Amino acid sequence: MGNWPVTRARWNGWATVSAAYGETLLALVTAKGRPGDLLSFATTMTGGKRSLKERIQRIACRPKRLVSAMIVVVAVLVLSSVVAFGQATETPDPETVTDPAEKTPQGIQADLDHDGQPDTLEILEFREGEHTSRWELRFTASDMSVPAWTGEALTPHVGWTAFFLCRMDGEDYLLQYTPWMGGGSCDYSYKLFYLTASGEEVVVQENSVEFDLIFDPDYVARHQYNPRAINTFMEEINALLESSEQLLNTDENLLGTFEKEGRLYDSVWWMDDVRDENRTLLENLILYQDKALEESGGQAADLPVTVDLDHDGRPDKMVLRTSQDPLGFSYDGTMWTLECDLSGGGAWETEGQPSLPGCNAVFLYQMDGEDYLLLYVPEFWHGMGTYEYRLFYLDGGREVVVQENAVTFDVKFHEDSVFDPEEIAAFMEEINALLAGSTQLVNTNLYLQGTFDSHGRLYDDLYWLDDWREDGLSLLEVLQNYGTYCGDHPDDAWSPLADLLQDLTEADILAFNGDQSALVDLLKGAERGSRFYTWESYSAACDGHGVDDYNAGQWELSMADGSTLYLIASSQSDNVLIILEASRETVSAFYSVPELNEWIRSEVESPMVED
Repeated sequence: MGNWPVTRARWNGWATVSAAYGETLLALVTAKGRPGDLLSFATTMTGGKRSLKERIQRIACRPKRLVSAMIVVVAVLVLSSVVAFGQATETPDPETVTDPAEKTPQGIQADLDHDGQPDTLEILEFREGEHTSRWELRFTASDMSVPAWTGEALTPHVGWTAFFLCRMDGEDYLLQYTPWMGGGSCDYSYKLFYLTASGEEVVVQENSVEFDLIFDPDYVARHQYNPRAINTFMEEINALLESSEQLLNTDENLLGTFEKEGRLYDSVWWMDDVRDENRTLLENLILYQDKALEESGGQAADLPVTVDLDHDGRPDKMVLRTSQDPLGFSYDGTMWTLECDLSGGGAWETEGQPSLPGCNAVFLYQMDGEDYLLLYVPEFWHGMGTYEYRLFYLDGGREVVVQENAVTFDVKFHEDSVFDPEEIAAFMEEINALLAGSTQLVNTNLYLQGTFDSHGRLYDDLYWLDDWREDGLSLLEVLQNYGTYCGDHPDDAWSPLADLLQDLTEADILAFNGDQSALVDLLKGAERGSRFYTWESYSAACDGHGVDDYNAGQWELSMADGSTLYLIASSQSDNVLIILEASRETVSAFYSVPELNEWIRSEVESPMVED
C-alpha cells in the first residue's frame, strides 16, 4: 500500500517527501438466499470530529522538528558510554566522515556471548546522501578482533529499527524492536537474543502483532484491528524496555514517544489525538477503535443482556461492533465483532459476516443458574456440509468447553461421499435442545435466520430439506428419503447437461449475437461446483433453486437439438446456474465461471438471442 507511513517526519528537507506521501495515502484511502443457491455452493485513523482524510493530511503535512534523530542517537550513545561504562573515546563528528574506514567508533562493552568477559559494541554511521544515513551496530567477542555480528538501521523509513541493551537476571541481551507502519498497515515485532562468539543469534523471546489503522470501508484491509492483541504485545515490549538502555534508534515516531514519556516506554503515538489520560492503554485502544468505526459508518453498542460468563458472581459486559466489509464478501456489506469484557479480568471475542464461508451464530445459554455461550456454525460450501457447535464459559478470556459436537456430510453423492441420516439427525437433536434454552445474541447465517423466522423460535430443521418434507415425517425420515434419492442419482452418473457441455460446438447454438467462440470455450472449461439436479420443467428448476432471489442476469440459448440452455448469473457469487430443458427432462447444476458471470451481468439488457 506504499512504502512510506503516516509518521512524525523529523528530518530537514523531507517536506516534499511527506507531502507526496500524504497525497498518495489520501488517494489510496479515499436479499436473503434460497436453499438451492447455498446447497450448490453459491457463494483509519480518526480523532474527535475530524474525518479520516483530514487527520491523514494533517499528519502527512505536520511541521518538521529541527532536532534530528541522528543527534538523539549520538547523545544517547555518549551518555550510555560515559555513565554506564566510563570508557568513552573521542569520536569525530559523523557529519564530516566520508570514508567509513576513517571513523573511530565509540566503544561500548557488554557480555553478549555470556562467557563472563566483556565484548565490544560499536556504532558507526555511513552517509549515503544529504539526508540519508545507514547506521551499523557491531558486535565483537572478547577473544576476537573482527566483528562477528552486525545490526543495521537506516534513516529512510523502510530501514527504521531500534536496538537496546537489555539486562535480565544478571545477563546481557540485545533487544531489537521494529514498530513498522506503512500505508495504514502495521507490523510491530521484537526479538530478544544473545550472541555466540561467532555471531549467531540465540533468540530467547520474540513476538509480533499485525493490524490496520484505516477503517474506511473502501480500504481493503489485510489485518484486522484487535485492541487486546495490540495491548498484550505492548505490555510485553514495554516490560522489556523497562530493563533496557537505548543503543541505536532511527525510528522517529518511537524516539518522539520516548521523549514525550521521559522514559523507554511506547504508548503508541498514533493514538495521541484521541487518548484519554484517565484510561488504560487497552481502554484507549478500544476508544480509538470505536471512534474510527463511528467515523467510517460503523457502530459499537452494548448488548441489552446481563451475563456472568466467568462465573464469578459479577456481571460482565458484552459489546457488538459492526463495520463495513472492505473485501465485499458480505451479502449486506457488513461484518461484526462480538466482545465480552470479563469483570474478573480478561476478554473474549469472535467475529463474522453474512457470507459463505464466514457466517455463524452466537447464543447466550443458561444451565443450572449459570451463563454459557453457544457458538453454532452450520456451514455449507461446495456441496460439503460441516455443522458444529461448542458450549463454553470463560476463564480469563479462555474458553472452557463443557459440550461440543460436529457432523460432516457430502450432498454430491459421489464415490467417496459420506451421508449418514442417523448421525445428522442425532446432531440436530443435540443442537436444537441447546437452542431451546438460548437467547440469540448475533446471527449472520441468513439461512439459519430464515429457518428461525419460519418456525417462530430457535429451531433448525435443515433448510435444504424443505422440498423433501411431507406431513407426518420426522427429520430422520426426511433425511433417509433424501439420501435414498441422491444415492440412486449419484453425482458421477451420466447427465445430459454434462454430455452437452463436454461436446459443445458453435454449431450446437442456433443464435447468439456475442462472441460465440468465447462462449463455447467458457462453457466447456467451466468447473462444476454442485451435484446435478433433475426437474420436471424449467420453472420447477427455477423455483427449487430460488432463482428470483439471486438472479443478476440470464441468457436463453436455443440449441440445434431442440433443447434450451439457460445461463443464470448469481448476484451473490461468481457462479452461473446452468439449466438444460430437454424434451424428456430438465437438468441443472452450478458452475464456477467468473468470466461468464461478469459477461452476463454486463450485457443483461442486450438481446442475446436472435429469433
